[in-house]
Amino acid sequence: MLFHLRDAFRSGDVWLSHSRRQSDMKQALVPIEAARETPQLAVPFEPERWIADRRRRTEDGLNRLAKAARDGTLPSGTIENGELRLDRLKSDVPDEASDLVLDLCRCLPEVRITDLLLEVDRATGFADAFTHLRTGAPCKDRIGLLNVILAEGLNLGLSKMAGASSSHDFLQLSRLARWHVESDAI
Repeated sequence: MLFHLRDAFRSGDVWLSHSRRQSDMKQALVPIEAARETPQLAVPFEPERWIADRRRRTEDGLNRLAKAARDGTLPSGTIENGELRLDRLKSDVPDEASDLVLDLCRCLPEVRITDLLLEVDRATGFADAFTHLRTGAPCKDRIGLLNVILAEGLNLGLSKMAGASSSHDFLQLSRLARWHVESDAI
């Protein structure tokens, strides 16, 4: 039963009203009124119109493909015995470029991702946005906070990040995530 409950939480079929991770997915959606007021959206708000438009576009594309196949004018391809055969595209990148990329990679020093994030944080102060949810104080444990942000950004999860980290265990990362990282800040 617990497995079914877990799967229901993951799919959004079940949610907790006061939970950050298992909240109602509708809260993350843009309200329809705000979407209607956005002139840059080129998507109709009625799904039937959108589906009809996509169906028409697909049929037009397939008709053009069928005509090109009948005329033998498929660019870089043919249809033989009912199978589409495409010619391999030639690379625009010269062969010497791969050697250059490897040489450049060898010139760069190896850097831990948390050290790189710390350097970016020193330059921009982005970690100051992750304040304590009750007190508003900035997080004192920068490395732990960056581990939590990495776990979220890489979709790794806190338990796997704790296993990969030599400085923080799961409970420490979980505490930091609970008190400093809210979904609005990410």
